[in-house]
Amino acid sequence: MTVPEELKQILNNDPENFRALYSMALIFQNEKNYAGCFAMVERAISSYENSPDSDYQSFYFELKRLHTHLLRNHMEDILGPAYHLLDPHWVPVFKLGRPREMAWTVTSNNISYIQKAMNAPQLRKLRYLSITFKESPDVALNELFQCPLSILRTLSLNFRESPNYATLRAVFSNARPTIENFSGFSLKMPKIDDSVAILVQSTFKTLDSLSLTSNTRTISKAFCEVLADDPRSNQLTRLALIGSSIGNQGLFTLFASENFGSLQVLDLRDGLLTNAAARIVLAGQYPPHLRTLDVRYNTIDPAGIDMLNRSALECLYDGQHERPQSVRP
Repeated sequence: MTVPEELKQILNNDPENFRALYSMALIFQNEKNYAGCFAMVERAISSYENSPDSDYQSFYFELKRLHTHLLRNHMEDILGPAYHLLDPHWVPVFKLGRPREMAWTVTSNNISYIQKAMNAPQLRKLRYLSITFKESPDVALNELFQCPLSILRTLSLNFRESPNYATLRAVFSNARPTIENFSGFSLKMPKIDDSVAILVQSTFKTLDSLSLTSNTRTISKAFCEVLADDPRSNQLTRLALIGSSIGNQGLFTLFASENFGSLQVLDLRDGLLTNAAARIVLAGQYPPHLRTLDVRYNTIDPAGIDMLNRSALECLYDGQHERPQSVRP
């Protein structure tokens, strides 16, 4: 495709020129380059919305209609091979025509698309990726961690079947130079014990968000001690240990540490906490910037709930003496 020199010059001098972006979108559409067309459409729409001009209003509405058409009929061109992995319940988030946030569902039938997707030019601006592995977890994990994950900032992994621990250790060890500077990581598995939790926590250097979710309450207070003793915990603004056996002693260990200076949200759902945890909260000796404490699905009685309500924190406490729906038989 040959782009007119006039348009090149205009966009070189003014990258957000609405009329030039509009013209480029139509050129790409005529050439059936739908990924390029979508990128130009999004940039043009953003340009108009930042600086509305009544003279171009009709063009703006035309581009809005074209935007809807492209998403409905040409998503495969826009996303590349990632289209075959897309979670049907999760709409990708775009910025100026490139996906920034996306969710995949991986089965044994589409594992082969993982590397193709991550190496495609359409995903070069991807920053957040959430993946649900329905089956073949070891194979899928190996495929994923052979990809150029350094483009990401946050990765969320949800396993319906737990991968082999040896596989986890091998792929995390090999991928560490690529992923150690992630800002966010989330892992959900049927069983996460202290060894898995420590493996994950030790892999990253700069996390501000860490979430571990297990069905089996096999993360213990010992992992809280690891977190409490690690200076890297000072970078965390959000910590979630969901489905654990940390209990009141684990909560006290976290609260007593001086290494949670940035922590704002602490999620301890389904963690065997009792009224003693509420007394710890009411005492007020918790991280200085903590604002929200989630203690749903524990074993706190009404007297403990009253103490939580009298604390300075925003406390979430529904579902006491129950387990989350996701782990019920």
